[in-house]
Amino acid sequence: MLNIICEYVNWGNLFKFNIKMVNSSSLLTKPVSSSLLGLFRIFFGLCLVYEMVYYFNIGLIPNGLKAPVVLFPYSGFEWVTLLPGKIPEILLFLNLVAAVCITLGVIYRKAIIYFFFSFAYFFLLDKGFYNNHLYLFILLVGLMIFMPADAAYSLSKKKAQATIPYWMILLLRFQLFVVYFYGGLAKIKYDWLVLKEPMHTIFRLNGLDKPLIIDFIAYGGLVFDLTIGFLLCYKPTRKIAVLTVLMFNCSNAFMFNDIGVFPFFMIGATMLFFEPDYAEKWFPINKLKTSKKKNELPIENNNFILKTSVKFILATYVILQLVIPFRGWFITLNPDWYGPGQRFSWRMKMQNRIEKEISFAVFDMDNKSIMTFDPHTVLTTTQLNSLIIDPYMSLRFAQFLGKDAQNKGIKNVEVKGRVMVSFNGRPDQLIYDENLDLLKAPKNVLEVKKWVLPIAEK
Repeated sequence: MLNIICEYVNWGNLFKFNIKMVNSSSLLTKPVSSSLLGLFRIFFGLCLVYEMVYYFNIGLIPNGLKAPVVLFPYSGFEWVTLLPGKIPEILLFLNLVAAVCITLGVIYRKAIIYFFFSFAYFFLLDKGFYNNHLYLFILLVGLMIFMPADAAYSLSKKKAQATIPYWMILLLRFQLFVVYFYGGLAKIKYDWLVLKEPMHTIFRLNGLDKPLIIDFIAYGGLVFDLTIGFLLCYKPTRKIAVLTVLMFNCSNAFMFNDIGVFPFFMIGATMLFFEPDYAEKWFPINKLKTSKKKNELPIENNNFILKTSVKFILATYVILQLVIPFRGWFITLNPDWYGPGQRFSWRMKMQNRIEKEISFAVFDMDNKSIMTFDPHTVLTTTQLNSLIIDPYMSLRFAQFLGKDAQNKGIKNVEVKGRVMVSFNGRPDQLIYDENLDLLKAPKNVLEVKKWVLPIAEK
């Protein structure tokens, strides 16, 4: 397997490159300074601490998980249920402790393994909590389980490790590159390029309906996402790219109030695109690493070996990250409207839905009676915001209502819903036929077009 490394020759000719062919194994196992990974661990750990504190502040468990009458798990993860009693509160508190340990590098491996499974557990409990940066955090935590990120700048009692194999840095870079690039690919569609949606609707609702600003945000965002990964990887343009990342993410933090720590994380994460020994120039490992013996130098390993099994696992992970975001296009060609493929695909700010009406009704077909339900009274705001985006959440809610009716002695039950929205500035429309019995709607995502209505034209 070969890699192409492009080395810049001189500033006089920006597009002149020297192409070298190198063996991929030697590149992946090349010893590099562990300082960059250690510094990233500290920064990432602080972001995880912030996320846990935020969960406590919003009352994630009492208000988000215990208050609603039903949760909306992901397909295939229906077995993940809310644990009884105070167990969820204990798990979340231990998550905070684990995040602190990750930051400090104390019992790092145990802490990050626990954090991965516990954080993923809370994430999988309800679709309503989905956020791209939470998904990214789970992926990064999962990857860092297999990396000695406590090798530098940690309070661990073990000796510092001066070098790590290069594949660890490259894999983290790859993951961030995918977030940016696929975010750009998602924007190559009619709504974004022609209608400038959802930016036009978002800015109009905030009283900033200025065509020049909207065009700049729409086309500038597209160009930024598609190119920033390359500019960060290319050394001569790296510093300019970092400045661009800073401005872009700061503007996002100002314009959008629902993206949390994500923009600030992406700013700090640009450190991964610098040379691996960049951090050590200011913070030498042997000076900051605690040790029982004075002047003890870090361990250096220049003979990293990448087993075939590890190569296979790395290749599989990379392929999955490249393929999964495309799944929605093979199902509907418009995942933003139909639902399947919206999540886990880095489709950030690709739609704006304004709720016009949400109501459900349970029909007792034997007694010819109707019971109406207002989901606003039994679901959280977060769940409602997701319900108007994901049609399959309506099916889940209908199943809950149908089962509840059967438990009350109603044998012949039908559940119907009326969910009307305005999608990316289009006229109000129903997501599905209000006369459809949601209990009989096909649950297979490949059949989504059989019951979700076509999108209205603008």
